[in-house]
Amino acid sequence: MAAQGLKAVWQHINGTFLCVLLAGILSSIAGLAKGISWMLANHPIPLWSFFFGLIIASALHIAKQLPAPKITLRTVLAALIGIGFAYWITVANPLQLTASPLTVFLSGAIAICA
Repeated sequence: MAAQGLKAVWQHINGTFLCVLLAGILSSIAGLAKGISWMLANHPIPLWSFFFGLIIASALHIAKQLPAPKITLRTVLAALIGIGFAYWITVANPLQLTASPLTVFLSGAIAICA
């Protein structure tokens, strides 16, 4: 009975997928971290361009799967606010703040979007 319960839990959480995902994450960290660090130090523009291309390709792939949006003033305004915020993040000077809970929260909120 316990084995059937564990099997059901494993299937419910999709354990095989999670294990494969974790293995991929760990192997990419082990195999690519040094190379990416070297690329950042020696060839940052091509590396940033590569990652930007991956993001654009992913966004286009997802956009093709969605139904055509209704363009309203609200959606245009939301897009402009998002674009403005993204631009502000890229040009903002880092603040010399201590690691307050608010700073950690906002940093985490921005990082999770990446």
